[in-house]
Amino acid sequence: YWAYSPVDLPVRIDSGALDGKLRLRFLQAAGQPPQLTLDGSLTLQDFRLAESGGAPLFAVRRVDLGLREADLVRMAVGIDRIAVDSPEIDLRIDRQGVPNWLALVPPAAAPDTKAPAPAEPAAPPLRLTVGAVELAGGALRLSDQSTGVEQRLTLGDIGLKVADYDSNGEKPLTASLSASLDAGERLRIERIEVREAGVDLRQRSVRVGAYAMRGLQAKLGRDKEGGIEFLNPPRLKAAAQESPPAPAGEPW
Repeated sequence: YWAYSPVDLPVRIDSGALDGKLRLRFLQAAGQPPQLTLDGSLTLQDFRLAESGGAPLFAVRRVDLGLREADLVRMAVGIDRIAVDSPEIDLRIDRQGVPNWLALVPPAAAPDTKAPAPAEPAAPPLRLTVGAVELAGGALRLSDQSTGVEQRLTLGDIGLKVADYDSNGEKPLTASLSASLDAGERLRIERIEVREAGVDLRQRSVRVGAYAMRGLQAKLGRDKEGGIEFLNPPRLKAAAQESPPAPAGEPW
């Protein structure tokens, strides 16, 4: 069906299968507001997303989602567990400093010059809770041409565990992260691990329980002008735009 889109799309779906078992319930008790809830499970397998020319963007072997209950009236969504197996992201930055993923962002809409419509009652904010997120076998591949010399970097064997996420920030979530890094002869790290990190969204603070790194290899050189030759940060086009200052007095 993707090929039948009436407009040109910057991406294409090369493969993927979605399976699920969902239950939608409507309840109207006497003297009580109506309830509309959704629960069940979803599974996505062998999903591959590519640019329209065929260059890979994203792939994942399997994603399992267990939905505890979603209250579609009160906008409260509870998820028991999200398991992600072997996700792969390909990020390419061209010579102009534009990441390939920006092609997925739609252009900004033109300003509306019409008179504003009467304000409607605001919808309740989304409340999202997630019991656990587990990611295994992930990879992020970066190809950067914005510095004049192509740089390649791969974060591999990425593992991530997150527990007790609450969009209201009522209690800190816990997280652990591990990965390897390969940037050729310039930099290699066999393993990086961050364990038992606590993230308090309400207080905007992060506490790291333990950090470990092993198998570090780095190579530094000097160019003809005597400067240090090492990995250079990307020269992103968006970085030239000024960002609004962060609110004063707010930690992170």
